[in-house]
Amino acid sequence: MPGRFILIVLCTLLIGITTLTAQEQDQKEIEKPEFVTNPPEHTKKKVFAIGTAKNTSRQMLEMAVKATVKQVMVDTLRARFNFWANQFIEEVGDSTQVAYQMEEAVSGFYVNKIDMLKEEDSFMMPDPDIPQLIYAYLLVSYPAENVQKKFLQFLGKDQGLYNKFISSETYFYMEN
Repeated sequence: MPGRFILIVLCTLLIGITTLTAQEQDQKEIEKPEFVTNPPEHTKKKVFAIGTAKNTSRQMLEMAVKATVKQVMVDTLRARFNFWANQFIEEVGDSTQVAYQMEEAVSGFYVNKIDMLKEEDSFMMPDPDIPQLIYAYLLVSYPAENVQKKFLQFLGKDQGLYNKFISSETYFYMEN
């Protein structure tokens, strides 16, 4: 049942979003907030993601930009997971079994499993040529320590892999 609701919301979002051709996009320069033109770098405390959307309905716009930023954050976290997994695979040698187990751990992370996003900044602006079309930008952060915790949670499903990982140089690198 929840899957149907999500599908309905996504379909509604897709129908409501107004798209412009690449040529039209090039012809107009939309004002963007500082956090989009100069995005913050990840720190030891926070990982950042930026979502963008455009729509004629403010309510649909807010839903679309939140869904977009959530997916961007998941992609960012998966990239970190993949980096750590690849480092670990290199460290233990090219073991097909370890590579498979790490891929299983990383693939378990998806949009529904992300929580604790903090809205850092947001910006909305009507299109200068089409006033009913609104652009939205949203900057969120995620606690960096939770990235490591989530990664270790997924690895913890396989105790042997987890024990091997926490005694590795990759784990030491990840923690510092």
